[in-house]
Amino acid sequence: MITQVHPRGTLVTAALRRVFASGPSQPLPRIVAAWDGIAGRLTGGFDMGRQLAALLAEPLTSSPERPTRPVWRCTIELDPTERRLTALEWSAAVRDVLAESGIAPYGDRQAVRWVAVGHGDSRVHIVATLVRQDGRIEPARDDRNRCAAATRDLERRLGLQPLRGGGGPTADQVMRCAPASGPLSSSIRDDLCHQVRAAAITAVDEGDFFVRLRAAGLAVRRRRDLAGSATGYAVSRPVDTDGDQPRWFGGAQLAADLSLPYLRRRWAGTGPADRTAPMSRKERQRLWQEAIEAVRSASAALTDQAGPLVADRARDAVDLLTVAAMALPAQQAARASAAAELLHRAVGRRSRFDAPTGPATRIRSLARLIGRTGEDRDDTGPLRLVQFFTGFAHDLGIFHRAQHQRRQAAAAFTAARYLHEACDLDGWPARSLAAPSCAHGGVPTLP
Repeated sequence: MITQVHPRGTLVTAALRRVFASGPSQPLPRIVAAWDGIAGRLTGGFDMGRQLAALLAEPLTSSPERPTRPVWRCTIELDPTERRLTALEWSAAVRDVLAESGIAPYGDRQAVRWVAVGHGDSRVHIVATLVRQDGRIEPARDDRNRCAAATRDLERRLGLQPLRGGGGPTADQVMRCAPASGPLSSSIRDDLCHQVRAAAITAVDEGDFFVRLRAAGLAVRRRRDLAGSATGYAVSRPVDTDGDQPRWFGGAQLAADLSLPYLRRRWAGTGPADRTAPMSRKERQRLWQEAIEAVRSASAALTDQAGPLVADRARDAVDLLTVAAMALPAQQAARASAAAELLHRAVGRRSRFDAPTGPATRIRSLARLIGRTGEDRDDTGPLRLVQFFTGFAHDLGIFHRAQHQRRQAAAAFTAARYLHEACDLDGWPARSLAAPSCAHGGVPTLP
């Protein structure tokens, strides 16, 4: 897979003419993905290109300031020897590249507007305007290197042949990123994202968060303003050899809901009761059973209701899987961790933090307590929780599919498959119907 970030331009219409151009013997171009707000705004017809250009340029015209060259363009192309990708796989791949490069993070509804145009099943062009929908300029710093790193992650996830040379990871680096055994692979970024998220869920405040990151063996750097206040952070893994350089990831680079301002809002609702953890065996068993009941309740709410309250409850429930995965053996932990990140992607991030009440308060407390029980845990508790999360992931996929949110549904169904595999490794039956299959490690074809 080859990714090329082109020089930035000034005119949206000129960029669109380039990406829609095709020769007489070439397949007709088609839109394979676009920013979330485009639904229902294109009427089609002979002037569709003009409509699309106007929609992409809206943030440019409404913003009080704009960059000199606001049009960003990128091409992703498969090697002729590689397998072809489906339209759904291309859509997910484009969104992953834009999210991991920081141009359009998952869950950021005010991110830049963009569109991806496919030429057959081997090439996609992306056009974006570098003014966010809230009026701020998107700098897209280091976009070439970040897009190249995102492409290498895609190659591993989709089972494609890594591009030789070009600054990609070495074979040794890829092996260090993989789980101990089994077919599922993960990148450094994926592993860091899960570790940072687990620390954020378990922590009660900012100081506790950084202590937990260092206790997990991660290197931490804080970014400070002129007054000395922390405005952000970055994490990396210790390298194995003297010649390697650590690769740093900012919190917002890992996920939109792991930025320091967002985490501070999350911790603002932490109560004194969250600062202690049960220690006796009976209390730990009761803790896991209560977590299972919380997952059952959240799954039932998905089938009975709809709306933001159900989505918030689902977000809180997914935190339980994130911390439970840390207590599983290596093979099962890899699948449960991957499933947890997919479910976080499916439920999206919380746009606001109101004071939690009722079930939400208890679920957040349970997640913190599970994360704080340390190594002395009940043997079957984490796997029993994973067993019930399989049904929750399947119900979440059905919930999103009913709302025609295909990307979120695909993420949830893929998470259900990973959780099925985690249960199968230990001989436990999964509490769900079989989730749709995912060829080549990609996203499933939805019924």
